Amino acid sequence: MSLHCFLRLFVQKLKNTESDRLSVQVNAYLDNMIDVATLLEDSDTKTAALEKVADLEEALSHVSGSFGDNQSKKNETVWGHVALTPRPLPQRKSWT
Repeated sequence: MSLHCFLRLFVQKLKNTESDRLSVQVNAYLDNMIDVATLLEDSDTKTAALEKVADLEEALSHVSGSFGDNQSKKNETVWGHVALTPRPLPQRKSWT
C-alpha cells in the first residue's frame, strides 16, 4: 500500500473522532484534496493551446502582411491607370 493510500485511510479514521475541532480540520483536508494528475493534464492542455494560439497569430501576421502588400500594389496600379487616363480639358468661357 502506498503512503498516500495509508495517509488517506488514516485521515478517514480520524474523521470519526470525538473532537469537533479535529473533525473540522479533517473534513477540510478531505474536501480540499487535489488531483495532481488532473492538474498536470490541464497544464499540458493549456500549454498546447497557447502554442497553437502563437502559431495562429504568426500565420495571421504573415497573411495580413501579404494582404497589405497586395493591396498596396493594387492601389499603385489603379492610381497609375487614373493618372494615364486621358481627360478632356475644361472649356474656357469667354468674357466678352
